[in-house]
Amino acid sequence: MAKKFITGICPLCLQEQKLVLSHIISKFVYKPVKEKNKNMLCVAVGPDIKALICQDGSKEYLLCRGCEDKRQVYERYVSQLFHSNMLFNENKKIYVVNNIDYKKFKLFLLFNLYMFAASKLPEYSSIEISEYYDDLRDMIFNDDPGSYSEFGCIIYLLSDKNNKVLLDADDRKRIVIPPHIEKILDGYIIRTVFGGLKWTYYLTHSKLKAEIVVNFIQENGELVISTLDLKDNIAKFGYTEVVSQAIK
Repeated sequence: MAKKFITGICPLCLQEQKLVLSHIISKFVYKPVKEKNKNMLCVAVGPDIKALICQDGSKEYLLCRGCEDKRQVYERYVSQLFHSNMLFNENKKIYVVNNIDYKKFKLFLLFNLYMFAASKLPEYSSIEISEYYDDLRDMIFNDDPGSYSEFGCIIYLLSDKNNKVLLDADDRKRIVIPPHIEKILDGYIIRTVFGGLKWTYYLTHSKLKAEIVVNFIQENGELVISTLDLKDNIAKFGYTEVVSQAIK
């Protein structure tokens, strides 16, 4: 029988604890795929870009039980939005989702970013954000979502309406592309794909343009989501061919 935990220092509470096996990308993203007896397409980054067919997401003994339970509070909330399709609307190029619980949704976003940075798995090794790490950890540990402009994230729906890649909505949710970091100004942009959505985080101490921050989750619970072409966006990662071939 596989072990359920190991003992170590939890990077969030900084206490020596039994560490549980945590999904780096939230577990609920994989649930509908597994229920339909399909596999995920996990794109491996590195010298050789390739698609790996996997039945589950990357996991690691990282958080203690208490911190994982804290994370799951926010995951459960966003899971409800995700599985009710509230975040998905392919009939519009830009659409607004209202009445979102700002604190729960923002802390879900922060937890995702934190897991990328804290993970020691190879696919997350490039996410080095040391000058922001402690602030990010403190906000999560103290259940503080911060202002809408702190660690903001733009969410895009990846659409294939023109059938360029021939993937339906369910297949698009099967694509997982690990985070990619890019230097900007005095900070970083971190992009990743999972759940049929592209997630773009902005880490900077500089003031961002209004046309960027308006797309972050707002403190009044308003979230703007834009639709992007799937092929064009996976091409930016360099993954078009491996995705097109492996997903079928």
